[in-house]
Amino acid sequence: MNKLSKNYLMTGGYQLLNILIMLIITPYLTRTLGSQSLGIDAYVLSIVQICQIMGSLGSTVYANREIAYVRTDKNRLTCVFWELFILRILLGSIVTVFYLVIAFHSAYKAVFLIQLITLLSYYLDVSWLYIGTEDVAPLTLCSAVVRLCTTPLIFLFVKTPAHLNLYVAIYAMTLALICGILLFGARKRVGRLPFGQLNLGRHLKPVIALFLPQAASSLYVMFDKTMLGLLASDFSRVSIYEKPELIVKAPTVLAMALTTVTMPRIAFCHARGRKEDIRDLVRSSLELVFLLFIPISAGVAIVAPIFIPAYLGPAYMDSVRVVWILAPIILAIAMTNVSGSQFLTGCNETGYLSLSYLVSAVFNIVGNFFLIPHLDEIGASFTTLGAEWLVVLIQFSAMYRILGRIGIRQIACKKLIAGAVMSAVILPLPKLLGSTLPVMLLQIAAGAVVYFIALVIMKDSGLYHRLNMLRNREG
Repeated sequence: MNKLSKNYLMTGGYQLLNILIMLIITPYLTRTLGSQSLGIDAYVLSIVQICQIMGSLGSTVYANREIAYVRTDKNRLTCVFWELFILRILLGSIVTVFYLVIAFHSAYKAVFLIQLITLLSYYLDVSWLYIGTEDVAPLTLCSAVVRLCTTPLIFLFVKTPAHLNLYVAIYAMTLALICGILLFGARKRVGRLPFGQLNLGRHLKPVIALFLPQAASSLYVMFDKTMLGLLASDFSRVSIYEKPELIVKAPTVLAMALTTVTMPRIAFCHARGRKEDIRDLVRSSLELVFLLFIPISAGVAIVAPIFIPAYLGPAYMDSVRVVWILAPIILAIAMTNVSGSQFLTGCNETGYLSLSYLVSAVFNIVGNFFLIPHLDEIGASFTTLGAEWLVVLIQFSAMYRILGRIGIRQIACKKLIAGAVMSAVILPLPKLLGSTLPVMLLQIAAGAVVYFIALVIMKDSGLYHRLNMLRNREG
């Protein structure tokens, strides 16, 4: 197994663990903390995440790329690491002042102050060093062990809505512990601080160039919760939107895992002018994205009427409509992980990234401003759906312009047909057999089988390629 495949499996395994933890704790939290407290938490966390993007000026993605460029030169690696680490701390310190001003003027000051630990952990995070050097094993193992150790604390100590602050503290300390361990491990990967060689200023222009797409991205991904908290009828609507949104977006962490290990490889190829290798990497990523996320997008929408009330509780019945609206963004996010996070970022095409995210952010903010006061979470859902596919349209147009034809119709056509056949087979099952959890499980199993058989019958090249890869590994 090559290093890229190994890193993808490890990163994907960790992301699956995160999904599993979320699936376990979410129904417990919706029944103990309730929608009002969870809405407050989602509102505050959205502000924390916006401050994190503003404070880092997009330097996390930039750092991944720059470390990938110099990973084979220990001296240059050391210099770049310390320059970026110090720059992140300086920028983060400025935004932290503004965050504290917001915290002390908020009705939820205690939650804001506890989440300050989360914000500082973001600024001190050095996961980009591990990702850029394609050494993700320590990163994934450390994060997995810490999360497995801290998650039981939620069940032990969080019992009522009054325990919101305790829940937030457990979340914040988990991130802080992971951050501390990774910082300690970074000492073995880089040399001592080279004071005389540091040049922080050389990073400012490219960091600011990446800041625009990162800031815009944060606005259209996170600002929906902030605007719901400010404009909706009450804070429970934030949770009614946020929890199903998390469920819908959970499968996309698999695409993010693919980005984590593929973007540094694309950056490496770009630095050496290997355009054909980049095209092959993009095609391979798109094959996997369509193979996995077309059936997942359809399946999530189909099982929502049974899954959501059983999983989140009867107080979240309105969330079913949110899932129906948001399900197509699963495929959209996976596609933009290839076009934006992998290709445009790895090839330093930040102008197109900026354009896609800025246009979508404006669309999102304007749409939310007009729709949320009248439709609450439904308005936010429609706006998010439009914004995500607008990003796809802009980024794929840019990718075609740079790389030329990729053959996306050839890649996607048979998978779309198989997804439609799968949906037609499993959609009527609840009406025929009843809306129960066993029927939902039957829908999932039958859907997977029908989708696979349809692809085999149509002789889909992407499926056969991956089956051959598995046979070769076994052989």
